Amino acid sequence: LHLSIRRQRQMCIRDSPSTGHLTINSKETIDSVEVINLLGQQLIKQKPNSQDYTLDLTTLSAGQYFLRAQIDGKTVVKSILKE
Repeated sequence: LHLSIRRQRQMCIRDSPSTGHLTINSKETIDSVEVINLLGQQLIKQKPNSQDYTLDLTTLSAGQYFLRAQIDGKTVVKSILKE
């Protein structure tokens, strides 16, 4: 997983740990969002094409996941928790 430190500061994730929904905000357009488990399997993929997005995690079991977002051609990866 590629991590862009500079872009990471431009993306804010609220509501983590989450019980169902995760709010993502960015200064630039979020092209795509993926949720990946610890085995590297893609569980959710969305294309919000906006600066603000609410991701539905209700189908996921409790645990740790990675959120991978494509923002302005750069990849940002953050760890998230689902309760």
